[in-house]
Amino acid sequence: MILVLDLGGTKLAAALFDGDKLFERQQRATCAAADCEPLKQQLSELIAEYHGRFDAISIACTGVIKHGRMTAVNAHNLGGLLDFALEDFLKQQVSCPIFMLNDAQAATYGEATIRGQVAQLAFITLSTGIGGGVIVNGQLLQGASGHLGHTVVDPAGPLCGCGRCGCAEAIASGTALATLGSEALGKTVCARELIELSAVEPKAAQVMMRAVSVLVGLIADIQAIFEINHIVIGGSVGLNPVFFAHVKQGLNGLPNFFRPQVVEQARLVEDAGLYGAAQWALQAQGQHADHHN
Repeated sequence: MILVLDLGGTKLAAALFDGDKLFERQQRATCAAADCEPLKQQLSELIAEYHGRFDAISIACTGVIKHGRMTAVNAHNLGGLLDFALEDFLKQQVSCPIFMLNDAQAATYGEATIRGQVAQLAFITLSTGIGGGVIVNGQLLQGASGHLGHTVVDPAGPLCGCGRCGCAEAIASGTALATLGSEALGKTVCARELIELSAVEPKAAQVMMRAVSVLVGLIADIQAIFEINHIVIGGSVGLNPVFFAHVKQGLNGLPNFFRPQVVEQARLVEDAGLYGAAQWALQAQGQHADHHN
C-alpha cells in the first residue's frame, strides 16, 4: 500500500493506493506560509492518520523537485515559501521508501498511464497557476523541465511571480484571469465568473480571449520544439467547456505544422496528481526490484 500526498498551492490531498485502486481520499486547505513550520505540522498530522497502513510514500508537490528539495518557481503559490528540504523532513516521519515529483509532472504521468503509457504527451494544467509536464520517447522529463507556465509569451506582459514579465501563468492562469478580469471590469470576479461574463461583456471576452491565444501559442510552441502530437489540458480553467471550445477553435486556425493530432481534456480531473504519483512510485519500485533480481 502506498500513501500518496498531493501538495498544491491551495489544497493538500491524500489517499492510500493499492495498485491503481484509491482508498480513503481526503483533502484540506494547504497551510501555505513563508515559514515551512505550519506546513510541516500539517504534513505530520496527515501522515500520522495513516500510520502503520502503508509501506511507501509518494508525494506530488508544487515547484521544482530536485535532490529531495522543493524549490518554488513562483513563491506566491505556497504563501511565500521558497525552499523546503521535503525529503529530509519526510525521513524524520517515516522509515519506508519515499518518492517525489512535481505535481503537474505527476499529473502528466497519470494522464499518460491511464491512456496506456503513450510515448509522446504534453499535459498543461490551468488553475491557480499554469503547470505542465512532457513525456518524450516514453520518458517523463523531470526537474525544471516542463514548467510550461513560465515560458514568456508577451515580453511586455504583466509581472509573473517567478520574477519575469509576460509568462503564460501571468496571463492565462485562473489567478491571472481573476486579477486581469477584475481590473478590466472594475469589480471582483473569479476566473469562472469572467468566462461566464465573456458571452455578454466585451471586456471580459477580451481578457479571456487573450488567455486562449496564449494557450494556443503555447501548444504550437510545444509542437515546434518536441513534435508532440498528443496534448492534454486540465485544471479548473482548462476543463471549463467554454474556454476549451475557444482553444480548440484557435488551434484550428493554426498551420498544420503547429497543430497537434490530439488535443483533449484531462480524464483524471482533480485526482491526476494523486494517481500519477502512485503510478510513479509503483514503476520505481518495480525497477528497483528488477535491478535486484
